Amino acid sequence: MSKPSLVCCLLLGALIAPACSTPNGETPAEMRAYSLSIRAEALEMIYDEQPELEAEIEAAAGYAIFSNLCIHPGLMTFANGYGILENNATGELQHMRMFRFGIGPGIAVKGFYTLLIIDDPEVLAEAWEGAGASGGYLDASFVFGDFGGDATASGTFGEGARGYIFTHTGVALEATLAFGSVSIDEGIQDEVEVVEEAGGTTE
Repeated sequence: MSKPSLVCCLLLGALIAPACSTPNGETPAEMRAYSLSIRAEALEMIYDEQPELEAEIEAAAGYAIFSNLCIHPGLMTFANGYGILENNATGELQHMRMFRFGIGPGIAVKGFYTLLIIDDPEVLAEAWEGAGASGGYLDASFVFGDFGGDATASGTFGEGARGYIFTHTGVALEATLAFGSVSIDEGIQDEVEVVEEAGGTTE
């Protein structure tokens, strides 16, 4: 890819990043439905690439799937997105937001899924309240359209949770140490709480 083309990709990514940080939809109900459809697509990809993770997800206290867009113009990388946290014991869902900041050489405009498997119920409870849990990821990948592949290594620093990254679209060549935080998506979750109080259904 030529230098001007790559610069155009980065500029385009910077413009569309805010739009990609929230699920599509005009209403909270539409946004929740869209998030659920993206989670289904992400799980299908994850189970196809690493089928052993299905049993690990089912055995965990809970798990989260996030859809993210990453912009990496040189030495710093930024990513944000949205997702769903599920309590496996109760089946309850929490709509979440994620922000990630990292340092390391590379250049990228890519879309990726983040899978968080939470083994410790206490860590799950903290994440459920939007405690801003953080983790570290080492990401080295090269993806260009249908060519290349994703060779990503990731992990969560700390006890009780671990993370995985799956690049699905875009151009990326990077090695990054990044830290992320999660929080409740108030715009969607507030609506869920109101509907529940009114005796309606949320999904």
